[in-house]
Amino acid sequence: MLPSSFVMLQTLPLTTNGKIDRNALPALDGSRPQLTRTFVEPRTETEELVTRAWSEVLKLEKIGAHDNFFELGGHSLLAMQVVSRLESAFQVVVPLSAMFEHSTIERLAVVVVDCSTEPGSGTQ
Repeated sequence: MLPSSFVMLQTLPLTTNGKIDRNALPALDGSRPQLTRTFVEPRTETEELVTRAWSEVLKLEKIGAHDNFFELGGHSLLAMQVVSRLESAFQVVVPLSAMFEHSTIERLAVVVVDCSTEPGSGTQ
């Protein structure tokens, strides 16, 4: 497991006992990590809603349609939170496995649309 972003510090903040003071570490700024992919804006309303769910869970301001959830710092517990938000937003059942098999905004949005058009999906 590799961190999705790094913050460079001159020195680590220490407690009076000489241990790292985790509470004094600077917060991440919410910017998109440097990825090899070019940023592509979400293009559909579904992609925008999926992006909003990712943004809230990953605490990132800018996420592109081709960005990979796991490369942005996502993991299985956060994936469960995204699925829950998608189910609430779209009133459909999205399988957790979709987050692992379709880990970009673009591909996951297609799954959400497919789930909403399946018989018994809860949408009319």
